[in-house]
Amino acid sequence: MPDHANSEKIAAIVLGGGLKKIEVQGQFWYEPEEQAKARLDRAYALFEEGKADYIISTGKYSVMATVDPDVIGPRTEAEVGKQYLIARAKAQGEAASGARRIEDCICCEDQSIDTISNAWYAKKLCLEPLGITSCIVVTSDYHIERSRVIFEWVLGPRYTVACAEAPTQLSVEERERRDHFEKMLTDYVKTHLISAIAAGDDEALQRFMETEHQRMFSGIAPPKHAD
Repeated sequence: MPDHANSEKIAAIVLGGGLKKIEVQGQFWYEPEEQAKARLDRAYALFEEGKADYIISTGKYSVMATVDPDVIGPRTEAEVGKQYLIARAKAQGEAASGARRIEDCICCEDQSIDTISNAWYAKKLCLEPLGITSCIVVTSDYHIERSRVIFEWVLGPRYTVACAEAPTQLSVEERERRDHFEKMLTDYVKTHLISAIAAGDDEALQRFMETEHQRMFSGIAPPKHAD
């Protein structure tokens, strides 16, 4: 990966949006769900337009990974997202050097299982090692506000956080349901988490990630695969 360790560089952080199983010539693979493709496409556009120097593809696993032993290839949302971006570059007629260029500028954060861990592991595994303090969080339109609040909290005041939305096709009823759910979660984060841990306090955030956050998701992680 090129040495872009300076604060003027910008990373587009794509939040995972799910995986689906497909069959290609008798073999099963994962590809991003439609909402995940929309997010990846938006990040790809930001990269192509020169608005982002890196793309951070996020996400640990899909629940499907626990029940699909026949799937070959990448299993994490981060790696499947990276594979999708590289394939898109090739499909659009990019020269080999162009495809390599985007491949070299994708950082995979493959440990997260929700928006809070998206922010934490993107910070620790990608932003800090690359020396980047400016990012664009790319997610679905209904998820923008909660993502902004969480990333500003986890990254802290040293970081500049912008957001870019990927459109979704939702019915009025589904939009209302999701908006209600997002508001409820955002209010919870503000009331119970941000009020207790200062923005960017890595020591306190690490303790939270290792205790309370881990308890929230204990028992749902899929078994580790050998491949």
